[in-house]
Amino acid sequence: MKPNRTSSGKSAKSRVSPITRKSLTAPKVKSKAAIAANLPPAKVFYQGGDDWNVDESIGYLVRKLTNSIQRHVDSKMQIHGLTHSQWGPLMLIVNGKGNTAGALARELDIDAGAMTRMVDRLEDKGMLKRVSSDNDRRVAHLELTKKGRAAIKVVPDSLAEILNHHLRGFGHDEVIYLKASLRRMLENGGDVLPKSNPILTKTV
Repeated sequence: MKPNRTSSGKSAKSRVSPITRKSLTAPKVKSKAAIAANLPPAKVFYQGGDDWNVDESIGYLVRKLTNSIQRHVDSKMQIHGLTHSQWGPLMLIVNGKGNTAGALARELDIDAGAMTRMVDRLEDKGMLKRVSSDNDRRVAHLELTKKGRAAIKVVPDSLAEILNHHLRGFGHDEVIYLKASLRRMLENGGDVLPKSNPILTKTV
């Protein structure tokens, strides 16, 4: 049986629509830098100058809030023999954010040597142990001990209590919007600041 042919002489079976041809081509994935370069300039919410007011700085307010939360958490954790710098790494390990000293240092944005010393102290307290990697004996994976798992169980409840304390008077939608806004700022912070952008440093 002969294939059906169109007036142009091509078989119907061999015809591929432009849409189909386009769909068969893998889309080009732009790099993060390329995407950032095409974004519109940032709005000028801050400007530098002699009238700079530190109390209007988002960075200053976030730092003050972080310090306040940390003070409350440290107060709660003292009765369990843990400081913020100690329970923090334990929580990251439990939540799969890192299982080596190097990975934890990157997650917490601290010096690798300082993290290694912290891991030493946690190991001395019996909170975690080092386990050599099967693939690379030079790499030591970190695992919580029975004592470490027991100690970390109290942290989520304490964090929930302290965060709820700081969110008194907020509505549900306000909390959702606050978290979304912080995530957007973190995402923006991961981009390279365009050279054409001014340094934004004072509220207007």
